[in-house]
Amino acid sequence: MAALDREWEVARDVIARADERIDGLRKYGFTFVTTLLTADALALHSLKDSDGGGLPWIALAVSIVACVLVVTMRLLEKSNELLQTAAGQRARVIERHLGMELSDVVAERFRKERWWRSVNTLYGTFVLIVAVIGAIAGGADDGWRATIVRWVLLAGAVAISWTFIAWISSQGMSYRRALPDDWSLDRVTCAPGDAVRIMYTRFAPSTWPFAANQVIWRATRSTADGSEHEHARRCASGDDLVEADCKVWLWDTTDAAPGLYDIRIGPPGEAWTLRRRVTVTAAAQEDPE
Repeated sequence: MAALDREWEVARDVIARADERIDGLRKYGFTFVTTLLTADALALHSLKDSDGGGLPWIALAVSIVACVLVVTMRLLEKSNELLQTAAGQRARVIERHLGMELSDVVAERFRKERWWRSVNTLYGTFVLIVAVIGAIAGGADDGWRATIVRWVLLAGAVAISWTFIAWISSQGMSYRRALPDDWSLDRVTCAPGDAVRIMYTRFAPSTWPFAANQVIWRATRSTADGSEHEHARRCASGDDLVEADCKVWLWDTTDAAPGLYDIRIGPPGEAWTLRRRVTVTAAAQEDPE
């Protein structure tokens, strides 16, 4: 369990450091965009070109660039959120081995209270403010037609930015689609008679993928001649797991011969092997009295 404790601490540290990067990105990114818009507004009101017709379009261009920067900030923030999600999923699995619930509670609160909406509101509101400042800075000195054209372009930039922000926010882990399951072992070395805990966690929104009586996992050992010996297997019994549910099996190694065992997931012919393997050591011999 000490190795799991250390891995859990690393996972939580990854989450904390990603949160610090997100906080810094928002603080310095919003400051930069605000400074850019302020400088633009001051410059446009203090400078005049030869005919006075070009400055409003410069204000429009700066506002569009600012919208692009805001969307880029959201994209960079999302990359850190996905890193947090991956680390959080691993932390949840480890906590279930350790009997903890911190990450489960946080994830449930985040989902039920919809904290992600505040992020979309923050970025969407900032894009709107950028457009308003651009419209005010551009003025209406070059005629109502040109002014309406600029406002339409600004409205289009806002709509496109909102669309991209919503799309970026909706992106989840490809892990949920391509590899929707997490399989973990509480140990990779054991003595005969020790129980190896095999835990399955479902991260995809779809339900339990194994049909009744279908083989779920097998513990197998390969010998020097290339043959494979199966020591244990478990079959599905009509369970129905939904997203974030888990199921635990204990593999009793009492009768397992010493050697290196693969944990194969799925029925024979379709199985894939876990990255981690279990080593069953030789039984300790008692010293003669």
